[in-house]
Amino acid sequence: MMEEEKKILTERFDGAVLVVGIAFLILFLYTIQSVLSPFLVFLALLLLLVPYRRQHFANVLLQLTVLLFLVWCAYFLWGVLLPFFIAFLLAYVLHPLVTKLERFSISRWASSLGLLFLFVGIIISGITFIVPVAFAQFEELVQGISFLISDVINVVHSEQFFSFLRRLNFPADEIQKKLSETMTPNIEEFFRRLFVSTFDFFTAIATIFSHVVNIVIIPFLAFYLLKDFPKIKQHVKNLLPPKNKERITMLVQKIDSILGEYFRGAIVVACLTGILVGTFLSLVGIRYALVIGIVAALLDFIPYFGTLISAVIAVVFALLSGDALLVKSLLAVAVVVVVHLAEISFYSPMFIGKKVGMHPVVLVLSLFVFGSFLGFFGLLIAVPATAIIILFAKEFPLQQPPEQHFVSEQVH
Repeated sequence: MMEEEKKILTERFDGAVLVVGIAFLILFLYTIQSVLSPFLVFLALLLLLVPYRRQHFANVLLQLTVLLFLVWCAYFLWGVLLPFFIAFLLAYVLHPLVTKLERFSISRWASSLGLLFLFVGIIISGITFIVPVAFAQFEELVQGISFLISDVINVVHSEQFFSFLRRLNFPADEIQKKLSETMTPNIEEFFRRLFVSTFDFFTAIATIFSHVVNIVIIPFLAFYLLKDFPKIKQHVKNLLPPKNKERITMLVQKIDSILGEYFRGAIVVACLTGILVGTFLSLVGIRYALVIGIVAALLDFIPYFGTLISAVIAVVFALLSGDALLVKSLLAVAVVVVVHLAEISFYSPMFIGKKVGMHPVVLVLSLFVFGSFLGFFGLLIAVPATAIIILFAKEFPLQQPPEQHFVSEQVH
């Protein structure tokens, strides 16, 4: 009993020393904050926490410190890591196809090289043939919208319009004054911001494409990652702690199944949607069909809202298509709705399946939450991220007795 009490007192004393040490470290860091960097703070916390890593509190704090440091590194080195991230994503998407080709006695390096050559060829073809047409249509579209807005302003400020308001017993003079004070400046400010944002967007794209080194290095990195993907997975698996290796491996396999099926299928589905929307809109005589198809493909990653926004954009573009505006607007909506129905009924279940399926209320809530925190990027990752969160909630319930948890694992 004396030894146990002595051990408990020692642990309490070490815990108190740790807390006091962290408090003084925070005070010291505050006094020298002008010369600090996250890297130095990370090293200081490592030196402080590593000797106490066997204690639960210190171990959790150490893991949290390492996690936050990795997040900071990823944010700080994002420009450097971006080619590696794209290369890994490309290798991850193509890995199952290379594995299937191996069954036909095609070596992994040959299939990896062939698929990457095909992918690069498609990208170069798209840049060569599609991008110039899309830019031309986009430039024409911007001019059409500016002319349309000018016409609307002229009509609203015309005497015929105010005479019409007077016949309806509206206060035409007051409305004219309000419109002159608010409408015209707001419209001009809106378009100024729109053009500035558009210019910044295309400037960013031009900057990305100007990094020729990245364009060259991404296929190079993707080839080696794709060729050695099974070895990389095995090395990562060997790094896992033996105690929880089986459980973590099973969980990672489930996550891989969700992410792999969603991303590979969603890319194919989005491309099909963009091609169908652009083709049918072009057949019914709506201008800027290529731009609408590209926008529809990008927005297809956002459930429900993507289809709604695509339909609105198609109607706006249909209004700029010349004659028969009402008919073309209805045709534009019909094309987007029919393609969306074909997507959810036929080729989306074929390519994506039902592993990512979730209740519509949960899906819409996830879109709002991720969109609020991460903007457009959050909308793109909302579906797979929510599916993974649901998977973790099922695998690691918050309140489950150890005995029941053990039994559930054995049954599973």
